[in-house]
Amino acid sequence: MKLYIYFIILIFLISCSKNKGVYWCGDHACANNKEKEAYFEKTMIVEVRNLDKNKTESDSINEKIINQSKSSNKKKFFSRKKKLDQEIKLEVQENIRNEKEIEEQIKIQEQIEHQEQDRLKQEKELKEQGKLEDEKRLIMKKEEQQSSSAFAKVVEIKEISTKNFDELVERILIRNSSRTYPKINDIPK
Repeated sequence: MKLYIYFIILIFLISCSKNKGVYWCGDHACANNKEKEAYFEKTMIVEVRNLDKNKTESDSINEKIINQSKSSNKKKFFSRKKKLDQEIKLEVQENIRNEKEIEEQIKIQEQIEHQEQDRLKQEKELKEQGKLEDEKRLIMKKEEQQSSSAFAKVVEIKEISTKNFDELVERILIRNSSRTYPKINDIPK
């Protein structure tokens, strides 16, 4: 019977002993019971972490799972990184090709513009030459007309100089009456 009493006292002591766990309020350990209760009322969650060193197996299992996921994430990361590097290299090569094509197109456009400018210059030169030739022709025609009209004027002047002054005035008045504004200085010498 003594054994039973010792056994009951031992169970009672073990059950009354302080828990070796720590309460966590979010990302830090709770400082006291008031903080623990306030956090519980706020979030309805309080986490208990055991500080017992003997129970590292469960922690190690969790750590193994985390490490496995990290290693698989690393493998995925590196495979994605390799794929991205390859894609970037391809994009850079395509960009270089596109830039070369654009440069070639720009050169072609510049050549076309240069040829167009040359053509326009040639057209202008031809037009100027044509104008010069036309002007020469006009000048020649005017000279011919002036020479023939000068001859006629000389004849008229000779005729006019022989007549009376009164007849000359009448002719000028008749000729100027059909004009809108009479020319005052149109009297022949």
